[in-house]
Amino acid sequence: MFRLMGLLGVSLLAFQFSIFAQGPSWEDLYARSLKRSGLGDYSAATKMAEGALQLAEKEFDAKHPNIMKCLTHLGEMHKMNGNLDQAESCFKKVIEQGDAVFGPDHPDTAKVLRNLGMVNERKDQLDQAMDYFKKALAINEKNAETDSSGIPYAAGDLSKLVSLAQRQKQYDAAQEYLARQLTMTEKAVGEAHRKVATLLDQQASLFMEQEKWDDAEKALKRSLSIQESLFGKKSLFVIKPLESLAGLYRKMGKDKEAGKIQSRLKKLQ
Repeated sequence: MFRLMGLLGVSLLAFQFSIFAQGPSWEDLYARSLKRSGLGDYSAATKMAEGALQLAEKEFDAKHPNIMKCLTHLGEMHKMNGNLDQAESCFKKVIEQGDAVFGPDHPDTAKVLRNLGMVNERKDQLDQAMDYFKKALAINEKNAETDSSGIPYAAGDLSKLVSLAQRQKQYDAAQEYLARQLTMTEKAVGEAHRKVATLLDQQASLFMEQEKWDDAEKALKRSLSIQESLFGKKSLFVIKPLESLAGLYRKMGKDKEAGKIQSRLKKLQ
């Protein structure tokens, strides 16, 4: 009996030692990397992500979904660390190898294309960035997937295209992208929603850069109307659109209208 118990004890110790000797799996390191990145420790998260990829590459072939998963995560960690060339390399590998895994129109492909767009934007390679966001937009429009609020992911791609076009002073293109984003958002959340008001403010800003004062006034008035309907005319939320409208009237030479708004602002502040 004691001999049997001794043998069982030895076997248990050997089993425990073999588990310890094996070390963490790629899944363990991947999970630890996610945890560290959630805490903002991107340096440690990157090292763990590199380890996860190395272990996964020993276990799976180059086009396995788990390799794509590890490469994408490692690219995201490099991006957060500011290692943009390394991030771009990871994302490009996913695109090159991922078509055979996910297909060119898969939502995960769109996510990686968006990451490539953001990396190129940060590298001031704006034309390349726009190309990636356009490709992501085409996929997301085809799949018609939405976020938790019901707004299509395609709207996010359009938002990036607006920003990039505006930076390059491609105002007609920026207005076109923004109009499409506005239509998508209105369809998803309704015409009297705060997100719609925010887009109208952005639209007005674009018009003002082009000195299209009447169009800017129309957008700002509608934004103000939405904020008033949602929060009331005496709410602090109406201060920003009122200030924008007053500034616009001064540029238009409409001092009387600007003065009326300034009087209203004084009562709110």
